Amino acid sequence: MKNMIRGGIYSVCLAFLIISSMSLISAQEITHIISNSEDWKDVYSVIHYANLKKISNDFLVSTKHGSVLLNGLKKNKEIMVISSRTSPFVINYDSAIIDAGFAGADEITVDNANLELVGDLPDIKDFIFVEGTYGYNAIAVAPYAVLTNSWVFQADRANIDDIASILDSRKVENIMIYGFVDKEVKNALEKYNPEVIDTGDRFKDDIEITKKYLGKKPVTQVILSNGEFIEKEIMSGSGPVLFTGKENVPDQIKEYIEGSDIEIGVLIGADLVGAATNIR
Repeated sequence: MKNMIRGGIYSVCLAFLIISSMSLISAQEITHIISNSEDWKDVYSVIHYANLKKISNDFLVSTKHGSVLLNGLKKNKEIMVISSRTSPFVINYDSAIIDAGFAGADEITVDNANLELVGDLPDIKDFIFVEGTYGYNAIAVAPYAVLTNSWVFQADRANIDDIASILDSRKVENIMIYGFVDKEVKNALEKYNPEVIDTGDRFKDDIEITKKYLGKKPVTQVILSNGEFIEKEIMSGSGPVLFTGKENVPDQIKEYIEGSDIEIGVLIGADLVGAATNIR
């Protein structure tokens, strides 16, 4: 996992970067967003941002994927590329898109998509906090975050002051802390009386956020994943995610499924076939 924050330089430039991103994204009617970063945190935040904006989206997974991805898109799309300043897969990707015959393309660069893109979502009042080291917590809350129009902050002791400044500029309504977070994060959020989901067991936490999703949008279909990778269906918010083991389903998950109204599990990841069979 790459650290995209560069000490004092980031803090000084944060406001400028947010303003720059907002003006570029608002400059035209974007119909598709592509994440161009090797850092999973950037990818997650760009895709989540696009879903909250209700804009179709994709993300690059390698340098070669840049041209392959474009082959599957319609040429009439106006594309916004959101690239990592330090670790993009493709340099000048917007130029490559124009050369490929698309209607339009622009590019913005970010140092930390998670803290910068929220500036272009001024109406967001609900926020979910996860610890940024392990991606599975961010994956678990993604569907619920889309459903409730919430921004997911990947928070730790190093960036909580920047996040607190963002919250101070908002009319915050709901805060959720999901899973373990640093003490400094808890202390900074205490004044908001946050809801906390932290049982000490990532599978039990996953069940709790699934229950909350189903409480707002009862569905009989869930996504089955090990929580180790980002996938468009997971990020879309179409259904909650339940974690499985690679071979054996944890007892907590198995018992929850057996006692629920869940009828269909959409398997994300070929390596999970054994676990899916076990659930049946």
